Amino acid sequence: HTALFKPMGEPTLLRSLDFMTLKEPHFTQRVELAITQDGPVSSVCCYFKAWLDEETTLTNSPWAPQTHWTQL
Repeated sequence: HTALFKPMGEPTLLRSLDFMTLKEPHFTQRVELAITQDGPVSSVCCYFKAWLDEETTLTNSPWAPQTHWTQL
């Protein structure tokens, strides 16, 4: 839940994948994250958002309503 942490920067898209056309499932990349707030950084929050069809989205984002997965 977002009340449990203070974001130190803006969300950054790491990778966008289309599973209907994906040919290479493995990837590596270097990412630099911009810190925009003062304070200690003790972790990085990674989450996904999947569009399953026109009406169904699956996500574990800390900004989304909580699910049975309980975002940490």
